[in-house]
Amino acid sequence: MLRAALFDVGDTLVEHWAPRDRLDALLREALRREFGQQDWHKQFIGGSIGPSASTVWQPSSAEHLTREEERQHDDALKQETLRWYAEWFRNAQIGIDDVDLERLRVAMTVPLDLVSTPVPGAFTAVRWCKAKGLRVVLVTNTLSRGDEEVWKDWRRFGLADAIDGVVSSHSVGWQKPHRAIYDRALQIAGALPKEAFMVGDRLDARHPRREAPWSTCGLATHRASAACRGRAGRDDHGSHRAARRRRAVARRALRTVFLVRPGWRC
Repeated sequence: MLRAALFDVGDTLVEHWAPRDRLDALLREALRREFGQQDWHKQFIGGSIGPSASTVWQPSSAEHLTREEERQHDDALKQETLRWYAEWFRNAQIGIDDVDLERLRVAMTVPLDLVSTPVPGAFTAVRWCKAKGLRVVLVTNTLSRGDEEVWKDWRRFGLADAIDGVVSSHSVGWQKPHRAIYDRALQIAGALPKEAFMVGDRLDARHPRREAPWSTCGLATHRASAACRGRAGRDDHGSHRAARRRRAVARRALRTVFLVRPGWRC
C-alpha cells in the first residue's frame, strides 16, 4: 500500500526561471534591505558558493567502487552553506565581522513565486495525492533555502495545505541523491521505502553502488523512470534543450504515476 508521495521542486513543480539579471536585481535589493548598501553585494551575488550538486564527483565505473571512492562521493554531497559563505568572504579578502551569515542566508532566498511559475498540472498532482490520503513531502536541493523558507514559498503559492512536510538539503546537510535526505523525508511521511514514491525531473539520479532514489523511495517512480529512461541524457544538463527534455520527462512521469497505474492502492 502506498502511503507517501515525495516531490522534487525545481523543474518538477516550478519552471520558467527568471532571467539572471532579474534574479540579481531582487537579490541586491534583499541584501540592501538587510545590510544597507555594501560594496561586496554584487561580487557575492555573482560568486561561486560551494560545490555544485550538478557536478558532484562521479567514478569512472559505478559498479566497482572502493570504500574510499564511496567516501569521496558522500563528501561531495555534504552541504555546509554557512561554511561555504565564510570561505567565500575569506577568499575574497572581505571581513565578515559585521556580517551575520545566517541573516545573509535568509536574505539570499528570493521568494520562489517571484522567479518561477508552476509546471502545468503539477499542483493538481500534489493535491490529487493529498486527496487520496497520501502524505506529501517536498524534497529539494537548495543552497540558501532551509525548511522554513521552503514552507514560506509554498504558503505564497497557496499549496501549503496540500503538503505534509518539506526537506531541504540545507537543513538536512546532505544533497540528493544522498540517502540521508530521503530517509528524512520518509521519517516525516511516516512511511517505509516500499510505501512511497518519488517524482522528479532527474529520474536517472542515483548513488553509486546503492539503490537509486526511486528504488529507495518505492516502486512508482521506478516504473515512471522505466517509461522515460533514455530521453534525458546525463551529459547535456544545463542546455535549454536538455532542460526542456527534463521537464517533459517529469510531466510524463506524473502521467505515468497518476494515470497509468489505476490499480495501485493508496
